[in-house]
Amino acid sequence: MTNCANSKSVSANSDSFHELNEGGASVPPFSRPALRVAAFRFVGNDHSHVVEGGLVDVDRRLTHVELLHAPGERALAARVFELLGCTVSDSGRHWFTAFIDTNLRDYANNSFYASEAPAEQLAIEAAMADSVDEWVEMVRAAPQKSPHFGVRVGTVEEHRAIIDNIRHASINDPELRGRIEMLGLFPHDAPDATATNMDQAFIWTNVISSGPLRLGQVIELQWHLQKEQPN
Repeated sequence: MTNCANSKSVSANSDSFHELNEGGASVPPFSRPALRVAAFRFVGNDHSHVVEGGLVDVDRRLTHVELLHAPGERALAARVFELLGCTVSDSGRHWFTAFIDTNLRDYANNSFYASEAPAEQLAIEAAMADSVDEWVEMVRAAPQKSPHFGVRVGTVEEHRAIIDNIRHASINDPELRGRIEMLGLFPHDAPDATATNMDQAFIWTNVISSGPLRLGQVIELQWHLQKEQPN
């Protein structure tokens, strides 16, 4: 995962790779400059792009995480992504995109997609047993062991700023109070640290989720002590 940059909202003519596949944009995705390519080379039978910061395998990578939001909460979902330091691009179609690395603005890789939860899912969630509080207490007690995904940021200052912004929103923002919270902080030098090469922060929100919205989503925010070395 690459760095989140300072958050800002932008407009775009296309939303996501899904939108491109649906004909939402006139320019095909393969014609878009997805990476800042400094060179191209073959490694054995594989091919890779050399980009700023190192060698990126163009064949295998995590492309995106697809998340849902409740009806009427599209703007609120965008604000959550911005709190995470991502840049949101929303042209009003079915999906909107949040770029993790805002310097690249790659719709097809290293991005979040979000859309409204379908009625079928909402009906199933309405019939779920009332065990949401127990679930949240479980992930609050041990967020490292919860289902989650992680995002790395570039500097310790950015890491701390995002944490402060989320804490502030969880207390002072009437729309996000009770909807987002810091589950736990695990500095690399803490006695209970699970990773000594990074600072970890775990966030819970039920504004967006890659599963049931009633259970919410756990997100890990990382700052690594050492940057990745170029290959």
